[in-house]
Amino acid sequence: MMKLPIYSLLLLPLCLNAADVREVAGHTYPLQVEAKELTWTLSGADHFRFRLFSVFTGALYISEAEPDARRLTFTYTRRLGADTLVEQGMRVLREGKSEAEIAARRERLDKINNAYRDVDRGDRYTFTVIPERGTWLHLNEEEIFFIDDAGFGLWYLNIWLGDNPMSASLRNALLEGIN
Repeated sequence: MMKLPIYSLLLLPLCLNAADVREVAGHTYPLQVEAKELTWTLSGADHFRFRLFSVFTGALYISEAEPDARRLTFTYTRRLGADTLVEQGMRVLREGKSEAEIAARRERLDKINNAYRDVDRGDRYTFTVIPERGTWLHLNEEEIFFIDDAGFGLWYLNIWLGDNPMSASLRNALLEGIN
């Protein structure tokens, strides 16, 4: 029988845990997370680039207990101003939604847009929507936005997951586990 050095046993947990995460462009996303009293399972993840520049990696989580709930996490690969994040999100909404739809949600849009902050490399935004409970936005671990309107959150997710998203390839990768 072959004997392994004792220090090799220290590496065993690292090997076992490697299967519990998905790595995307150097960022890791757990296959399951516990948050907001739900267990979330990774649906898909991808690396978003604008032209030649890396912008963020993203991961979408779903919950078996709440099939319409969504938890979308972005980890940024570069510094971006809050104004850029808001402008790009609003651009996508204006291209895919009617003026009337946007006007009907103006107050909520203003509230979430005002919550955004500048991000640095490694910062993480998490957008969570749970039917009948609400919509949350966290920067890293800090809650920066909440509204008790999940319908708004599901509508807002169209920026990344809708018919006319920021990137069709990103949307398709994120929805991988749902389709």
